[in-house]
Amino acid sequence: MVMVNRRELVNILDKVKPGLAKKEFIQQSNTFAFMSGRVVTYNDSISVSYPIKELDFVGAVQAKEFYELLNKLSSDEVLLSVEDNNLVVSSDKSRAGFVLQSDIMLPLSEVEKAKSDSWIPVPSNLKDALAFSLFSCARDIGIPAFTCVHLNEKGYVESTDDVRITRYKVNGSFPTSVLIQSSSVKALLDYDFTEMSFGNSWIHFRDNTGLVFSCRLFSGRFPDIEASGILNVQGETVVFPSNLIDMLDRALVFAKNFNSYDLIRTGIPLLDVSFKDKLFKVKIQSESGWFEEFVELDYEGPIVSFSANPLLLRDIVDKTDRCIVGKRCVKFQNDEWEHVIALAVRTE
Repeated sequence: MVMVNRRELVNILDKVKPGLAKKEFIQQSNTFAFMSGRVVTYNDSISVSYPIKELDFVGAVQAKEFYELLNKLSSDEVLLSVEDNNLVVSSDKSRAGFVLQSDIMLPLSEVEKAKSDSWIPVPSNLKDALAFSLFSCARDIGIPAFTCVHLNEKGYVESTDDVRITRYKVNGSFPTSVLIQSSSVKALLDYDFTEMSFGNSWIHFRDNTGLVFSCRLFSGRFPDIEASGILNVQGETVVFPSNLIDMLDRALVFAKNFNSYDLIRTGIPLLDVSFKDKLFKVKIQSESGWFEEFVELDYEGPIVSFSANPLLLRDIVDKTDRCIVGKRCVKFQNDEWEHVIALAVRTE
C-alpha cells in the first residue's frame, strides 16, 4: 500500500486521458494501465505514458469511475492498496474497490519505440504552427490525408481541405515528412513538449516531466504545395479596414461556444466576407442568430467573396493588416506563414 497526493494523481491521470478510447473497441483501451512505475493509456491512435514511481503494481482499472471518484474525494491524500484483485482507494472514512485486471492486454507492442538517439529538440514555434494549421484540416474523410497536418521535412507545417491551404515555417527542419491526424494534433496542443522522435509508423513527443505522447502516423500522401504554385497568388493588395478587429469581435459573439482548437466538432459558423462597391462586409449566422456589418474600403475591383473560420480570421488580422486578392484566391501572409482561401464562385 502507498499514500499518494490525491490532486497530483488526478493531474497525472488528466495528462494521460487523451489516450483513452470513447468506446472499448480494443480491450482495455478505456482503462488506466499501471505498469510498475508508469501509467499508460492507448486507443490505437494515441498512447500516453507518465512516470508514477510510487505505484509499483501491474494492472488496469476502468478509467471513468476511478478518475471520477478521485475527483469527488475531498482529502488531500489517499491510500492505494491491492487487495484480492481490487485496487482499493481509502480516504478518511470512505473506501472503494476497483476491479484490477492483472494482465495488461493493451497491444502496446504496436507502439513503435523511440530509439534513444532519435530524440531532437521541438522547434520553438511548432505549437503555434500546429494550432494555426488545424484550421485548414478537412472535417470529413473524403480525402483522408486532408484530415491531417503535414510536417514537411523542409521545416513546414501544412494543411488543406481543398478550399484553403496553410503553410507555416518552423524554426528548424524535420528528419522526414509525416502526416498526423488532426484529432491527435488537437490533443498535443495541451502540452509543452521539449523533444520529439520520428519513427516509421509513430511519432513521439516528451517533456521534462517524463511524459511521452505517441501518435500513430497516417500513411497517405499529401500534395506538394510548393510544386503546385498555388501559394503564388498574384493580384491587388487590399488593406483591411482599421476597425476590422472590432467588427470580428462583434461577429465572434455567434461563435462563442467554440474555441480556437475546437475543430473536431462540426457546426462552427463560418464568417462570410465580401468586398463590393467600396464596401467591406462581414456576416455570420448561427443557430442563435446572425450578425452583419459593413465599412467603407478603398477597393474598386471585381466582387470578392469568401468564407473563413471566424476564429482564424481574427487571429490573422492580429498578425497582418492586408491580403492579396487574386483571380481565384485570396492570400494572407506574414514572415512565418501563408494562408490561401479559394474565392466563392460568382454567378452575377
